[in-house]
Amino acid sequence: MKTKPGKVIFIGAGPGNPDLITIKGAKELKTCDLVIYDRLVSPEILEIIPKTTAVRCAEEMPGCHPERIESIVKIMVESSLQGLKVARLKGGDPLLFGRGQEEIDPLVQKKYSLRNYPRCNCRIGRFRILGFSAHRS
Repeated sequence: MKTKPGKVIFIGAGPGNPDLITIKGAKELKTCDLVIYDRLVSPEILEIIPKTTAVRCAEEMPGCHPERIESIVKIMVESSLQGLKVARLKGGDPLLFGRGQEEIDPLVQKKYSLRNYPRCNCRIGRFRILGFSAHRS
């Protein structure tokens, strides 16, 4: 029997205060099987994640910052293929100067189920609604 693919969710942790993460983002963190987080995510935000959830720090993965993206995407793909719900928790907004688009693009190309819950203001939110990323090109 084939395992139903899981999903990958990109969640923006905001500036670090747990009161400023979106309600939806916090709810999703509580139901994930695996959370891959950046070092910019505050300890208070990490406390939202249940103790039973697998947690990995992106900075502990092999390679330098830009090279690490391939490792992160590989783990997200492999976990999703096992039917797991994976959260990619990034400081600030995942698509604003956070290289989130570089992690999302390979998932989109492979047609993975994916969602983005940014932590951003309405001006930046307009870009996302229109399908634009505000990261460097």
